[in-house]
Amino acid sequence: MAMKSAISSIGFMTGRLVSFLSFAVFTMWDTFDVRIVLFFGGLGLLFYGLFLYLPWVSFSVCGVILMAIGWLMGGKR
Repeated sequence: MAMKSAISSIGFMTGRLVSFLSFAVFTMWDTFDVRIVLFFGGLGLLFYGLFLYLPWVSFSVCGVILMAIGWLMGGKR
């Protein structure tokens, strides 16, 4: 009888954990914005390109392009 009760309580806790995690994942997915990733990724590439000595132009230009795409993208619909 105790084993059945323990399994039932573990199942209940697992169900609550799954519902909480699904809520958290869907909330994060709704708030995720690709513009932020593009903007800060481009900013990182720009800084890395300015840090380098010879191939700095390619990283800097790619960073500026990504930042411009992230900055000029429209808002979420």
